[in-house]
Amino acid sequence: DIDNPPKSLVITSAVPLEGKSTTALNLAVALAQKESKVLLIDADLRKPIIHKLLHLDNSTGLVDALLNGGHPGASVKQSKNIDNLWVLTSGSVPSNPSELLGSSGMKALMEQVTKEYDYVVFDTPPLISVSDGAILASQADGILMVVSPGKVKGEIGRHTKELLERIGTPVLGCVFNGVELSHRNYYYYYNYYRYYAGSAGEKKVGKREKKESNVLD
Repeated sequence: DIDNPPKSLVITSAVPLEGKSTTALNLAVALAQKESKVLLIDADLRKPIIHKLLHLDNSTGLVDALLNGGHPGASVKQSKNIDNLWVLTSGSVPSNPSELLGSSGMKALMEQVTKEYDYVVFDTPPLISVSDGAILASQADGILMVVSPGKVKGEIGRHTKELLERIGTPVLGCVFNGVELSHRNYYYYYNYYRYYAGSAGEKKVGKREKKESNVLD
């Protein structure tokens, strides 16, 4: 909906090492450069990396906010190098990440940050690895799938598609990572997108023109 664009965006992939974290960071930076107020949240509580990419302290973060009833407070850090970008790192690794992401604190945090920021970008674990990504995706406005062609085949692809159908949140697009897009293979990647996007929320978002991106891993 052009009048009500999605504000909370989950960036995920089917399996590890498809480039989801750098994609989440790149997207957050791009939105901030459009003069939107953006919050990037590292919700990969098991293997966080956003604080390393941005050289930020990770002594407090999302975990602390969730344990505090969903109030991030001083855990949110403003980027020193990028205007309009704020970051909520993961914080210390918890013993119960899935439980925290599905808690009332997460719901309260989601409501608060979507009011305070134009866009909230979540880096989450791969969907197949653990349930964390699916739990958070079910609360977001949209999902952006990061795909490294060749990594996801057969049963993993089918499982991912079924999982997206159960989540029900619209798949807003796919980022094809580490590929050279040419006219010859355009239809291959377009069909790859339709495989995922057609499985979740297609009726909600309608028909859209899609562009594939090449993002550094």
